[in-house]
Amino acid sequence: MRFTVVWERTVQQPFIDQWVNASSEERARLTAAADLIDRELAVAPDRRGRALPWEPGARAWILPGIDPPITVVFHVSPPDRLVRIVRLIVRLD
Repeated sequence: MRFTVVWERTVQQPFIDQWVNASSEERARLTAAADLIDRELAVAPDRRGRALPWEPGARAWILPGIDPPITVVFHVSPPDRLVRIVRLIVRLD
């Protein structure tokens, strides 16, 4: 079963702004992260990351292979087959 992955505007716009102002290396990292998020969370998102007990329904996933690390926080709605990206934690080194 495939899920639709949507990014909240409050996450999407700052991510775009960061990408626009980034170096070519940082753009490549951010592009790889966005591609990984969209691809992997479209299939079995409930198997990615771990539940956040202080935020019901939310999961946090540290993206593998992205350095410095990026963490995505998302909500999964199985009945709607929808994943909502609600936060990104992007480390800059």
